[in-house]
Amino acid sequence: MVQKAGQNPAQNEDKLNRMTPGASEAELGSRLAALIESHNALLAKLDADATVTDTDFAATLAVPSLDEPLS
Repeated sequence: MVQKAGQNPAQNEDKLNRMTPGASEAELGSRLAALIESHNALLAKLDADATVTDTDFAATLAVPSLDEPLS
C-alpha cells in the first residue's frame, strides 16, 4: 500500500476496515496488520535461533507493514 503524506498505519488499517461492510465486520485491516506483525516477528526469531541453519528469513520473506510503501 502506497503511503501518502499525512497517513499513518492506523489510518491505513481504518481504511481497510471500512472498505466494505464485510471488511468492517471482520476487522480486515486490524487482522491483516496483526498477521503481518506476527509473521515478521516469527522470521526474526528464526534468524536469531542458533539451531536454525538459515539466517536470512527476514531478509527474504518479510512482508511490508501497512505503513511501508510497496516497491
